[in-house]
Amino acid sequence: ALAHFSMRDTSLQAQQEAWAWEEKELQEASEGWHLRLQKIRQVAEQASRDQEEGEGRLRILQGRAKLLKEKTRQYAIQAGNSKEMLKRAGDRPELRHDALVKRAEEYHQLVAESAPLQVKLKSYQDLPPDKASAMIEIEKMRQRVCVVQAELENVCAAALE
Repeated sequence: ALAHFSMRDTSLQAQQEAWAWEEKELQEASEGWHLRLQKIRQVAEQASRDQEEGEGRLRILQGRAKLLKEKTRQYAIQAGNSKEMLKRAGDRPELRHDALVKRAEEYHQLVAESAPLQVKLKSYQDLPPDKASAMIEIEKMRQRVCVVQAELENVCAAALE
């Protein structure tokens, strides 16, 4: 009978050890699941906050889109009214934007082409406006040129001697 109790005691100890080990495993697993559950709750709360923030932004953007659509409609009406007013006032194609831009480009091209001519004309500004005065001025310049040539010849002759 003692052997029977001893065997029974050993089997109870083995069963108690198995239960203790299983209890420990279950406790560790439940702690792990508890941590995972906390993490899931945190992620869910963050997602909820993000969703609320996104919905707020969406409402703002929808309001802005509505405003932009209304402004687009107003501008289309205003453009139509302006076109109608231009027709009544006698709109001419040469006064439209693209024609004016083309004219401005032509103007800038002409200014660039005329710049060398303006430089050349500046040299004639010293001449008097009437022909007689101009002839007198030209004669004075010829005399100066003759004087300078005579001086140059004198200097050259002196240098050769």
